[in-house]
Amino acid sequence: MLTNKNDSNYKVIKIFTVGDEYLNEVIWYIEKARFSIEIESYIFENCEASAVLFKALDKAVHRGVVVRLMVDGFGSMTSISQLMNITNEIKIQFKVYHPMYYWPRVFKWNKRNHRKIFLIDDQIAFLGSYNVSKVHFSFNNENPWQDLGILIQGDSVKEIKKSFNHLWESKRVKYKNLITPKIFKFSKKIQYLIRNKPIRINTHWYLRLFYWLDLLRRIRFAENRIYIMNAYFIPHRTFLKNLIKASQRGVEVVLVLPDKTDVPIVKWATPILYKRLLKENIKIFEYSRAILHTKSLIIDDWAIIGSHNLNHRSLIHDLECEAVVSAKDKLLDLLNFFKILRNESDEVKKENLKRLSLLAWLKYRFALLFKYFI
Repeated sequence: MLTNKNDSNYKVIKIFTVGDEYLNEVIWYIEKARFSIEIESYIFENCEASAVLFKALDKAVHRGVVVRLMVDGFGSMTSISQLMNITNEIKIQFKVYHPMYYWPRVFKWNKRNHRKIFLIDDQIAFLGSYNVSKVHFSFNNENPWQDLGILIQGDSVKEIKKSFNHLWESKRVKYKNLITPKIFKFSKKIQYLIRNKPIRINTHWYLRLFYWLDLLRRIRFAENRIYIMNAYFIPHRTFLKNLIKASQRGVEVVLVLPDKTDVPIVKWATPILYKRLLKENIKIFEYSRAILHTKSLIIDDWAIIGSHNLNHRSLIHDLECEAVVSAKDKLLDLLNFFKILRNESDEVKKENLKRLSLLAWLKYRFALLFKYFI
């Protein structure tokens, strides 16, 4: 049986469903850091959460720890000038991925770094849907967003460091002796090794394609369940077709999606999608207690948690990172969280859907025009 040496000690330490617990754990590991801290965040605001982080990072710098912070040029656009001043003052290395004001890169403006990563000493990594933003934590916020994070450990975490370094140095990622587009198509050994990597990073276009095809393959061969918790559900039609076929085979397909969203145009597409999915006995629940921002998918005894939405942006444009959950105890934790979300959500029934009007169809088609930007 083929194995990957770097994955031998990969371990999921904890799954987080509460933002404050996630932030406290991040700070605890920052305080224990010995030589390096790398941070990638799509949104990094100057807020109470970042103030607590910067205080811990300042102490780490004084201990001799090298700290690097990379934010996205669009997601963090309103905070960049403030972040530059703060990081310069406390000696943190700072970089903006694809700045919006940099005109020579105008054709890359739609390619964003959507990851949310804290990497500690090349061995500990926090992934998930938590940006460094006031909406994710309870600082002066009575109803923070419902997110999902994961803490992982092992040599496989070095793949994140490798990707970070290439982005930081603005170099194209090269995976020597690992995969090329030509052998990717034919080598069963390489396909097996990458398919079973515990950390899925879509840095290169062919890795992006491979993980997409692998996800479709897993849906096609699903036997018992497909559970989805996702914030922005405007999937590719191939994904929808595979979900429908799985449901027709008798697989339990359940979606927990947000009732409220920070991107209203997403809701314009839901009536049409819901009608099509409910027709195939796929169950849909809408979570309304807070804005649902989780990004997770469970297929039988395999699951992923990360920053990947089920939309065209994450599939084609954005840089994402996911961690695989397959250990029985952690998978059980994730399943229990899914059941809690489902029980706290309202089920969408066929009879509750209004008769689709011409306006509903027009809004759906209009939303799809912007599918590569949502």
